[in-house]
Amino acid sequence: MKLGRVALAAAGALIVLAVGVPALADATSATPSASPSPTCLRPPASGSVVEAGPTHLTFVVSANGGCGYAPVTVSVYRSFEDASAHLSAISSTAATAEAAQALTVSGLKPGTPYWYRFSGGGSNFDSLAMGPTLTAAAPQDCTATYVLDSAWDTGFVARVIVHNNLTTPIHGWQAVWDWPGQQVMREYWNGTPASKLGTVTVTSADWNGTLQPAGEASFGYVGAGPAPATLTISCLVTPTA
Repeated sequence: MKLGRVALAAAGALIVLAVGVPALADATSATPSASPSPTCLRPPASGSVVEAGPTHLTFVVSANGGCGYAPVTVSVYRSFEDASAHLSAISSTAATAEAAQALTVSGLKPGTPYWYRFSGGGSNFDSLAMGPTLTAAAPQDCTATYVLDSAWDTGFVARVIVHNNLTTPIHGWQAVWDWPGQQVMREYWNGTPASKLGTVTVTSADWNGTLQPAGEASFGYVGAGPAPATLTISCLVTPTA
């Protein structure tokens, strides 16, 4: 009788254990969760000015291709305030998706300061405003170059070479300079001076005023006083009569 009761108790315990233990999940039916894609953080696009012409700026830009390359845009501004606030960009030019390349922004004014900044390149950030970079001065219609031929204690002989920089002929020119000291022009040839001391102005002669494109003419003179080592001479094309 006691053995029967023990057997029944043991059977009841097994039933309780069986009911209280959940069934194990099938390991083959579980689906693993997908891993999140890594975030690629790029620094801002970058670049630098490699050429400043009278009407253009040329940049070398970099797309910072740590995660693959993307196009870069350079925007040019007239002031630091505009560049800082992304206002009134004068010109914006985009590069193709390459590691680094030259990028030219045209339509600018000669002898003018500009600021710029870079954007794109796959980055969510823009570069800081950079500059100023000054475009080159507009080329002169003509140039005049001083050449010292000989000198002594109280005088010197010099020439001035006038060059036509235009693509069309000119029909008259003037060379203007300031003496650096008390020099004075004593004799001259192939030009007509309106003054000989202080500020000197020499006009072309009748026979050498017309210069073809890239053509040159010269005039010479004897000066009294110490010979200047250099002279800065302005050249002007005179109006055609």
